[in-house]
Amino acid sequence: MSETADLDDKLEKDKAAFARARMLLAAALGTAMPQEDAEDIFISHAHEFGVDSALAEATSNPAAFELASAPSQGMLSKIRAHVTEARDLADRMMEHVSERERILMAKDPARKPHYIWMGREFIIDPKMETITYVDTGETFAYLRDDVRPREDGPTKGKSR
Repeated sequence: MSETADLDDKLEKDKAAFARARMLLAAALGTAMPQEDAEDIFISHAHEFGVDSALAEATSNPAAFELASAPSQGMLSKIRAHVTEARDLADRMMEHVSERERILMAKDPARKPHYIWMGREFIIDPKMETITYVDTGETFAYLRDDVRPREDGPTKGKSR
Protein backbone atom coordinates (compact mmCIF):
# COMPACT_ATOMS: atom_id res chain seq x y z
CA MET A 1 0.00 0.00 0.00
CA SER A 2 1.38 3.40 -0.97
CA GLU A 3 2.06 6.16 1.50
CA THR A 4 -0.82 8.18 0.03
CA ALA A 5 -3.38 5.37 -0.36
CA ASP A 6 -5.38 6.45 2.70
CA LEU A 7 -5.54 10.03 1.41
CA ASP A 8 -6.55 8.80 -2.04
CA ASP A 9 -9.36 6.70 -0.51
CA LYS A 10 -10.62 9.64 1.54
CA LEU A 11 -10.44 11.89 -1.51
CA GLU A 12 -12.46 9.50 -3.67
CA LYS A 13 -15.14 9.17 -0.98
CA ASP A 14 -15.32 12.93 -0.58
CA LYS A 15 -15.51 13.43 -4.37
CA ALA A 16 -18.53 11.13 -4.50
CA ALA A 17 -20.16 12.84 -1.51
CA PHE A 18 -19.46 16.26 -3.06
CA ALA A 19 -21.07 15.23 -6.35
CA ARG A 20 -24.12 14.06 -4.41
CA ALA A 21 -24.34 17.29 -2.36
CA ARG A 22 -23.93 19.38 -5.52
CA MET A 23 -26.68 17.39 -7.26
CA LEU A 24 -29.01 17.77 -4.26
CA LEU A 25 -28.33 21.51 -4.21
CA ALA A 26 -29.19 21.79 -7.91
CA ALA A 27 -32.38 19.78 -7.35
CA ALA A 28 -33.38 21.95 -4.38
CA LEU A 29 -32.85 25.09 -6.47
CA GLY A 30 -34.98 23.55 -9.22
CA THR A 31 -36.66 25.97 -11.60
CA ALA A 32 -35.33 29.00 -9.70
CA MET A 33 -32.00 28.20 -11.33
CA PRO A 34 -32.21 28.79 -15.09
CA GLN A 35 -28.47 28.40 -15.69
CA GLU A 36 -26.83 24.98 -15.65
CA ASP A 37 -24.18 24.65 -12.93
CA ALA A 38 -25.39 27.76 -11.09
CA GLU A 39 -25.12 25.75 -7.87
CA ASP A 40 -21.36 26.20 -8.23
CA ILE A 41 -21.84 29.91 -7.56
CA PHE A 42 -23.39 29.08 -4.18
CA ILE A 43 -20.56 26.70 -3.33
CA SER A 44 -17.87 29.15 -4.43
CA HIS A 45 -19.40 32.04 -2.51
CA ALA A 46 -19.86 29.88 0.59
CA HIS A 47 -16.26 28.72 0.33
CA GLU A 48 -14.97 32.29 0.10
CA PHE A 49 -17.35 34.18 2.42
CA GLY A 50 -19.36 31.59 4.37
CA VAL A 51 -22.75 29.94 3.99
CA ASP A 52 -24.69 32.75 5.68
CA SER A 53 -23.15 35.30 3.34
CA ALA A 54 -23.94 33.17 0.28
CA LEU A 55 -27.59 32.82 1.26
CA ALA A 56 -27.94 36.51 2.15
CA GLU A 57 -26.30 37.60 -1.09
CA ALA A 58 -28.51 35.25 -3.13
CA THR A 59 -31.53 36.87 -1.50
CA SER A 60 -30.39 40.45 -2.09
CA ASN A 61 -28.80 39.86 -5.51
CA PRO A 62 -30.34 36.76 -7.13
CA ALA A 63 -28.98 37.61 -10.59
CA ALA A 64 -25.41 37.23 -9.30
CA PHE A 65 -26.32 33.63 -8.46
CA GLU A 66 -27.99 33.01 -11.82
CA LEU A 67 -31.39 32.82 -10.09
CA ALA A 68 -34.65 33.92 -11.71
CA SER A 69 -35.77 35.52 -8.44
CA ALA A 70 -34.79 35.81 -4.80
CA PRO A 71 -35.09 32.49 -2.98
CA SER A 72 -37.92 32.16 -0.49
CA GLN A 73 -37.26 31.43 3.17
CA GLY A 74 -38.47 27.89 2.51
CA MET A 75 -35.96 27.43 -0.29
CA LEU A 76 -33.17 28.92 1.81
CA SER A 77 -33.83 26.44 4.58
CA LYS A 78 -33.82 23.59 2.01
CA ILE A 79 -30.55 24.59 0.38
CA ARG A 80 -28.61 25.61 3.52
CA ALA A 81 -27.64 22.02 4.40
CA HIS A 82 -26.58 21.22 0.82
CA VAL A 83 -24.48 24.39 0.50
CA THR A 84 -22.87 23.70 3.87
CA GLU A 85 -22.11 20.08 3.04
CA ALA A 86 -20.69 20.92 -0.40
CA ARG A 87 -18.53 23.70 1.06
CA ASP A 88 -17.22 21.43 3.83
CA LEU A 89 -16.47 18.63 1.38
CA ALA A 90 -14.67 21.04 -0.97
CA ASP A 91 -12.49 22.15 1.94
CA ARG A 92 -11.73 18.55 2.93
CA MET A 93 -10.87 17.59 -0.64
CA MET A 94 -8.40 20.49 -0.80
CA GLU A 95 -6.83 19.32 2.45
CA HIS A 96 -6.48 15.73 1.16
CA VAL A 97 -4.94 16.86 -2.14
CA SER A 98 -2.60 19.31 -0.39
CA GLU A 99 -1.35 16.66 2.02
CA ARG A 100 -0.95 14.06 -0.74
CA GLU A 101 0.95 16.52 -2.92
CA ARG A 102 3.22 17.48 -0.03
CA ILE A 103 4.18 13.82 0.34
CA LEU A 104 4.57 13.14 -3.39
CA MET A 105 6.52 16.31 -4.11
CA ALA A 106 8.92 15.57 -1.25
CA LYS A 107 9.73 12.33 -3.07
CA ASP A 108 9.76 13.93 -6.54
CA PRO A 109 10.51 17.67 -6.51
CA ALA A 110 9.95 17.85 -10.30
CA ARG A 111 6.34 16.75 -9.90
CA LYS A 112 3.76 19.30 -10.98
CA PRO A 113 1.36 19.70 -8.06
CA HIS A 114 -2.28 18.80 -8.37
CA TYR A 115 -5.04 21.11 -7.19
CA ILE A 116 -8.76 20.48 -6.83
CA TRP A 117 -11.85 22.59 -7.33
CA MET A 118 -15.49 21.52 -7.63
CA GLY A 119 -14.42 17.90 -7.26
CA ARG A 120 -11.97 17.89 -10.19
CA GLU A 121 -8.22 17.64 -9.89
CA PHE A 122 -6.08 19.66 -12.24
CA ILE A 123 -2.50 20.67 -12.92
CA ILE A 124 -1.44 24.21 -13.74
CA ASP A 125 1.46 24.72 -16.13
CA PRO A 126 2.44 28.38 -15.72
CA LYS A 127 5.02 28.26 -18.52
CA MET A 128 2.50 26.99 -21.05
CA GLU A 129 -0.35 28.91 -19.37
CA THR A 130 -2.55 25.82 -19.34
CA ILE A 131 -4.72 23.88 -16.96
CA THR A 132 -4.99 20.12 -17.46
CA TYR A 133 -7.76 18.11 -15.81
CA VAL A 134 -6.36 14.92 -14.33
CA ASP A 135 -9.50 12.82 -14.88
CA THR A 136 -9.85 13.46 -18.62
CA GLY A 137 -6.50 14.85 -19.72
CA GLU A 138 -8.29 17.85 -21.24
CA THR A 139 -6.04 20.88 -21.46
CA PHE A 140 -7.27 24.46 -21.56
CA ALA A 141 -5.44 27.74 -21.97
CA TYR A 142 -5.81 30.30 -19.26
CA LEU A 143 -4.98 33.96 -19.27
CA ARG A 144 -2.87 35.46 -16.59
CA ASP A 145 -3.78 39.02 -15.79
CA ASP A 146 -1.50 41.19 -13.77
CA VAL A 147 -3.96 42.92 -11.49
CA ARG A 148 -1.50 44.37 -9.03
CA PRO A 149 -2.06 48.08 -8.32
CA ARG A 150 0.34 50.40 -10.06
CA GLU A 151 2.81 52.11 -7.79
CA ASP A 152 3.00 55.31 -9.84
CA GLY A 153 -0.48 56.71 -9.45
CA PRO A 154 -4.15 56.36 -8.65
CA THR A 155 -4.76 53.44 -10.99
CA LYS A 156 -5.47 50.91 -8.28
CA GLY A 157 -6.74 47.65 -9.71
CA LYS A 158 -5.50 48.24 -13.26
CA SER A 159 -2.92 46.11 -14.99
CA ARG A 160 0.62 47.28 -15.37
